[in-house]
Amino acid sequence: MEIKKVYLENIRSYKEAEIEFPAGRVLLSGDIGSGKSSILLAVEFALFGLQKGSLSGSSLLRNGNDYGKVRVNFEIDGQDIILERSLKRTSKGVSQDSGAITINKDKKEVAVSELKNYVLRMLNYPQEFMTKKPELYRYTVYTPQEEMKQILVENAETRLDTLRRVFAIDKYKRINENITLFLTRLRENIRNKEGMIVDIDYKKENLNIKKAEKDKIEISLKEVLPLLEKATANWHEKKNELKEIEKKLKEIETLKRTIVMAYTEVTSKQTQQKAAKKVLAELEKEVEVITGKNVENTKEIMKILPEKIMNKNMVIKGLNADINEINKKKASLETKKEQSEKLKRNFVVLRMDNCPTCNQKVTADYKKQFIDKMDMELKILDQDLQTHNSSIREKMKLIDKEEKEFKELQEKEKLLAKADIAMVDIERKKKELKRFEEDINVNNTRYNDMKARLNDMKDVDEKAEIIKRNVEEAQEQQKQVEIKKAQITEQIRAYNNSIKELELEIAKKENIKLTIEKCNKIKDWLNEQFVPMIAVIEKNVMMKLHHEFNILFEKWFNMLVASEGLRARLDENFTPIIEQAGYDIDYAFLSGGERTAAALAYRLALNQVINSMLSHIKTRDLLILDEPTDGFSSEQLDKMKDVLSEISAKQIILVSHESKIENFVDNIIRFSKQGHISKAL
Repeated sequence: MEIKKVYLENIRSYKEAEIEFPAGRVLLSGDIGSGKSSILLAVEFALFGLQKGSLSGSSLLRNGNDYGKVRVNFEIDGQDIILERSLKRTSKGVSQDSGAITINKDKKEVAVSELKNYVLRMLNYPQEFMTKKPELYRYTVYTPQEEMKQILVENAETRLDTLRRVFAIDKYKRINENITLFLTRLRENIRNKEGMIVDIDYKKENLNIKKAEKDKIEISLKEVLPLLEKATANWHEKKNELKEIEKKLKEIETLKRTIVMAYTEVTSKQTQQKAAKKVLAELEKEVEVITGKNVENTKEIMKILPEKIMNKNMVIKGLNADINEINKKKASLETKKEQSEKLKRNFVVLRMDNCPTCNQKVTADYKKQFIDKMDMELKILDQDLQTHNSSIREKMKLIDKEEKEFKELQEKEKLLAKADIAMVDIERKKKELKRFEEDINVNNTRYNDMKARLNDMKDVDEKAEIIKRNVEEAQEQQKQVEIKKAQITEQIRAYNNSIKELELEIAKKENIKLTIEKCNKIKDWLNEQFVPMIAVIEKNVMMKLHHEFNILFEKWFNMLVASEGLRARLDENFTPIIEQAGYDIDYAFLSGGERTAAALAYRLALNQVINSMLSHIKTRDLLILDEPTDGFSSEQLDKMKDVLSEISAKQIILVSHESKIENFVDNIIRFSKQGHISKAL
């Protein structure tokens, strides 16, 4: 990984700035507080985002601004990559706003929560660092100098935990912790399961007892079955006898109902016969009134009466036709009379002295002749009209007379028709009375026969009662045997259920017993083989790391400290031990430059060991040193040239305000701060 360019907007003391980074050794130079370290924090923010407890939004976003942005351009394996992150200020504080990544000009918006994992995969950091703070970056690429000094003064256990995480070997400790927790739970589980099988022998003994008791009950069931079969057969035999007698009882009931029906039918026929005789007498009386006791004469009249009615109707129709003809002639005369009167009234010559056609003088005689002629015509018309009116009146009188006679004939026809119908009904009623007489005789005979049969069957009811009692007794006997069988069967079912439950319970306990044996084997294997094996592996790894780390730490410390007789080494807990003249010196009693030298030596040794272990990570060619010479003497500053020449990283970025360091680098980027705003010069 090689940083190419860093852009900042409203980040700490920067309003807006863009800094280009060349390859090789690059020095960020400037007075204390000029904004050099802000560049390094911005790079870390772009890569990993905000970090709780170490890199907050409020420490990055420039005071008085609500929005800030960082963009870092770097190269990995020949790919040009740009990372962008932004900050925003809200009522709840400063938080990340958005993120994006561009690879070879292909830009992709990425959720803030996913961008860190995206970067870690791109840097090829181990999977276990996905959910951790960026400690691997902090201890291989960029560590604020004060944080490195802090690790030197931590207690041994804290330091070892930190190094385990950085070396990615804290998994061994986690394995031991997890194994301890697992074994605790495994032992507890074994104890619980042992408690679950403590009564297994009692359960087996109880199972054998249940099976023996069940065998005894099954023998008693075999004894009951023949008794039940015999009782059931006896009951069915009695039931069959009852069915036969019940058939006879049903026959008696049917016979009784039939007798009642026969009696009812005789009574009904007699009532109908009486009613028919009454109707017959009324019909005969009605015919006598109409015919005057002369039925034969009435029949002759009925034959010729329709012809008389028809002739009378023809006469009336002829008179009406004559009246219609007279009315037509009368209407014609009335029209002529009206026309003559109109002609007389409107004849224009009567009002003129000369004729309009011939222009001759119209005389009074001519006018009088015309009027006399018209009066004569009107008189003749009046006479004809009177004649017609007289004829119509005569015709109307004849019509009234004929219609009266026509109605009388119709009434007579109706009476005779009624008499005819009555005579037909008389004949029908006589036949009906004859049938009633016959039916009554037949039903009386049938009624008497059925009564005789019923009398012959009078002892059937008594026999039926005896048979019913026999059936009930047989049923009760069968029921008692059935109950006894059911009780025995229920006992067998209960024993079967109990035996099944015991067998299932014993099977479960046997499985639990096998599980306990398996768990004990696992427990013994973990205690006797796995845990010691993990301890040996961790010890060997730590010894190898300690050996390499100690050699590198001694190397860098000896290069940086010029004092004769001052030596450094690491104890078994990776704690720096400073010796002088054979005596251990407490880190706190070292000079400022010596403490810085120890911290830097530790930092460089840590960097090389990690890069050696994790050779596949993409940040091994980048090293950032933040104020690595704080408190150094002039001689120690001279030693930095040798130190830098020993470091194989392709890009080394140093932050320092020491002017002497400028002689040891390839490029210098200077910073200044004016009016609370930092700038790169």
